[in-house]
Amino acid sequence: MYLSKAVSALCFIVAFMIGIVPSYLGGGGGSECREASPPVRVFKPAPVQAEDMVGVWRGNWDKDQAKCTITIDRIDGERFYGTLRKRGAEVTFVGTLDPNSRTVAINETKVIRHGEHGRWSLGTNTGSFSFDGRTLTGAGSDEYGMYFWNVTKD
Repeated sequence: MYLSKAVSALCFIVAFMIGIVPSYLGGGGGSECREASPPVRVFKPAPVQAEDMVGVWRGNWDKDQAKCTITIDRIDGERFYGTLRKRGAEVTFVGTLDPNSRTVAINETKVIRHGEHGRWSLGTNTGSFSFDGRTLTGAGSDEYGMYFWNVTKD
C-alpha cells in the first residue's frame, strides 16, 4: 500500500513537472499566459480624385500667410484649372493631381490683376492632401524665394 501511494505520488510529481518545466523554460509544453495585444487598426486615407477638387478652397498663401481663395472650376483627366485670389490679386493656374501619392503640382500661369501687390511673380507649387482629403498643404517658389500655403475646401 505504501508502495502504491509512493508510485502515485511519484507519477503526480512527474506529470506536474512535464506540464510546468517546459513552460518555465520557454518550451511551450504547458499553457502559457501572455499579455493580450490590442488589435492593430489600419486607417486608409480618403481617396482623392480630380472631380473632388472642383470648388472653392480657402486658406493662407505666401510669406505673409495672407488670406486667399482658390477656385478650381475645370478638370481634364488629372489636370485642373482655376484662379488664386489674394489681397485683390487674381492669378490663373493649371495643376496636376497624382491620386496615388495624393499630391498636386500647381503652376501659376497668368496675372489677371495685381491687386495690392505692385507686381506678382508667377510661382510653381507642390502640395499634399490631409488624411481626410479636405485640406491641401504645400510650398511654392517664385523669384522672391520659397513660401508656404494651405487651403481647405468649403
